[in-house]
Amino acid sequence: MKITVIHPEGNINNNPHLSGFVDLLCESGFDVQVISPFKPQIYQKQTNSKVHLNLIHSPDSGDDFISGFLQVNDIELLKLSGCDLIIGVDRGIIEASQLASHFQSKLALISYEIFFAAECTAGFKETEIQACRGIEFAIVQDKVRAQNLNVENQIPLEKMLYSPVAAPSWSSDFQKSDYLHKKFNIPHHKKIALFMGMVDFWSGITEMVDIFKGLGSEWELIVHNRYGMDARTNKFMQQIQCSNIHFSKIPFEDPKDLKILVQGADLGIAFYKPNFKSIYTGRNIAELGLASGKISSYLQYGTPILINEIGEMSRLVEDHNIGLVYNPQTLQMLNTIDTHGARTRAFKFFKQHLDLNRFFPAILNKINGLKVHVNDTPQIDYLKTGLEAYQNDDYILAISLFSQSEHSKDICNSNISFIHNKMALNDKI
Repeated sequence: MKITVIHPEGNINNNPHLSGFVDLLCESGFDVQVISPFKPQIYQKQTNSKVHLNLIHSPDSGDDFISGFLQVNDIELLKLSGCDLIIGVDRGIIEASQLASHFQSKLALISYEIFFAAECTAGFKETEIQACRGIEFAIVQDKVRAQNLNVENQIPLEKMLYSPVAAPSWSSDFQKSDYLHKKFNIPHHKKIALFMGMVDFWSGITEMVDIFKGLGSEWELIVHNRYGMDARTNKFMQQIQCSNIHFSKIPFEDPKDLKILVQGADLGIAFYKPNFKSIYTGRNIAELGLASGKISSYLQYGTPILINEIGEMSRLVEDHNIGLVYNPQTLQMLNTIDTHGARTRAFKFFKQHLDLNRFFPAILNKINGLKVHVNDTPQIDYLKTGLEAYQNDDYILAISLFSQSEHSKDICNSNISFIHNKMALNDKI
């Protein structure tokens, strides 16, 4: 089965959930390609040799998560003919819908960002809603996000499949390392807080810097921008003159490599402060649910977290004792965290509530179920019945059935050739 993922943001190397999802599809035997616009300002490279990564050079593929990067002359190059399922990521559902209609493929959505109609310009949302009408299923993080997607994109709740923004677990090792102490020459008796993500107002970075400037000598803060030392981060760094605040300058090429960074920290920081200045930083993060990739990355490697009040995730942090929810009194509690116990609880929480491996089987079952309905004809029965006939040594019937099948001609022709060779060996031809 061939699956194509349309990903306008183009940052699969920085999206542990999407890269993990694509890896699991490949491990399940699917032929997968990812189509994204080429973006020179971020790292784009295949991390799995089985995934076909097609980067489209387009003058329209700017920094925003926009659609419209695929041009008519790109289509033939993508070899989408025969693709069984096309998955659009966020606004990529627009191109995915058009391509699925043209190639008569099944259609699905992965939702990371929810754009609320009240925060969008006129006409922006209608195209997205129209594109979602033909989907077989939508992958969304949790019930909170599902309810919003149901209202904003008019997708029935029964089509929703849940999967938090989290990678599949790659390791059971969650013990703290001394990587960051060595990397930044930090004495081992000091504790390290790690800030990952975008250096921007909505991520709370300015507030964090002010907090750690006043914490004294026991803590060091390391800032790791999602895309490395870009111009904005460099400018921000130049403004910060504090001996206990450090900047990580190298972006990671593979989400799996985050392990060495995260495991070197005693605390992971994730603040979300909606400012409603764009469609990405309004209700989309005010009602975040389980859509934070950096929170899940901290927990995946046993690092307890410090977050602000963001609804559902804040309650989970308190209920499972996997970190702290920030308030003025919280800072006095930082030095009282049971580091070993918190690491164990953080890793356990990830395994039980976020790990993509827990949610992928339901998605896989849904995708496999689509194969039965390809082209809405019973032709696939010829393939199934042909295999049954072959297993019963009825080679002539098997060849006849394979010849009538319109499903996966390459497979059927290969089966026919194989049977002819076997019959020749058995002196039956």
